Amino acid sequence: KIGLLCFLMLVVKKGVISLPKNAFQGCKELKKVILPNTLKKIGTRAFANSGVEEINIPKSVQSIGAEAFSNT
Repeated sequence: KIGLLCFLMLVVKKGVISLPKNAFQGCKELKKVILPNTLKKIGTRAFANSGVEEINIPKSVQSIGAEAFSNT
């Protein structure tokens, strides 16, 4: 979990294949997320309770955990 360090935009680096559970949970300031086409998994509650308004899930993603985007 990132903790209190939150930001407006997140660009996940190419080569990343998985976002862990709770990675950006609670980041209310986070508005836009850019994911690479290497990403295969988004963990449980990865963006739960965040402020995400814009995100494109690449076709490479094979698994999205439970409640990954709940309350966003």
